[in-house]
Amino acid sequence: MHIVSLGPVSRVKEISASYREAIGTVYMTLHPKQMIMTEAIIHEFQHNKLNALFHLDRVMETAAWPLYPAPVRPDPRPLHGVLLAAHAFVPVAEMYRRMQARDHPQAARGSFQSR
Repeated sequence: MHIVSLGPVSRVKEISASYREAIGTVYMTLHPKQMIMTEAIIHEFQHNKLNALFHLDRVMETAAWPLYPAPVRPDPRPLHGVLLAAHAFVPVAEMYRRMQARDHPQAARGSFQSR
């Protein structure tokens, strides 16, 4: 995976992105918090894996329309977008679950539970 830095983060907002036209490339800000950077890398890597699959196979016949409520965004998304979100966020949640189960030192931090 090729990571392109968007530079240091301003006002503690993280930005990351990947595009199906550039599989293997991730754009992200350099966030000062280790767990936020870790989340972003996992999240965007998942997008890259699914985008690679979509490049080889359509997977879904009606992926662009109609729009559905999305669990992680306020705006309705096409089914393709809902799948991308679930495929990206489930591994992040699993990372947190495993860290908590193993009493990882990061799990004791206040921000860990809220993430």
